Amino acid sequence: MLATGVIFAGLILAVHCGVELDPPCVEADGIFGDIYDCTKYVVCVGGKVSLVLQCPHYKKWDRWDAQCVVPEKADCSRPYYDTAAYKKEHVCYDGEEADPENCAGFLICRWNVLARMTCPGNLLWDDYKKSCESPDEVQCGARPVLRNEVCPHPSGDYEEPAGCSQYLTCKNYLVYRYRPCPKGLVYNDYAKACDWPRNVQCGYRPLYSDKIDHVFH
Repeated sequence: MLATGVIFAGLILAVHCGVELDPPCVEADGIFGDIYDCTKYVVCVGGKVSLVLQCPHYKKWDRWDAQCVVPEKADCSRPYYDTAAYKKEHVCYDGEEADPENCAGFLICRWNVLARMTCPGNLLWDDYKKSCESPDEVQCGARPVLRNEVCPHPSGDYEEPAGCSQYLTCKNYLVYRYRPCPKGLVYNDYAKACDWPRNVQCGYRPLYSDKIDHVFH
């Protein structure tokens, strides 16, 4: 069982500050394809590979959909790797276990950093195998299956439900919410850019929100 000092539900405990990323970690935290084996994917925490998982049923990782798909539809070409900064927070001991609040999720700790992750695609976490498996092979018990319904796709910019002058960014199953447009502008989801209010229909969303940008998983 993971021993923790602090757990913030739904967000990665990570602060960027000065360590290079190890391939295939495109970012400090997230789930990415294994550059050596298309049938596998990796979980990155703090810019380091913390867990290597196998796609079930002979499937392969697709870098664009960010999930395991049938081999003929998979694009597992090697992406471009960059560097980023990172600072560790002393919050836990190494290990991984089922997310008690989400059958599709799991908690992972590496190098004193705790992260809450969600299995890619429709996979669920099998705490016995310590891997993401097909739904028909996992017993959830009383845990619900929660997926990020804010993001229509794994990556991209979209309107923020909390306010018309903000937008959210989905990137490899991480959700960056409440991202502000420049003063006086609102987010245009059709143009995928901040625009003049006269060009945008805010609908039910308030024009402005006092929420600050944050990272959720």
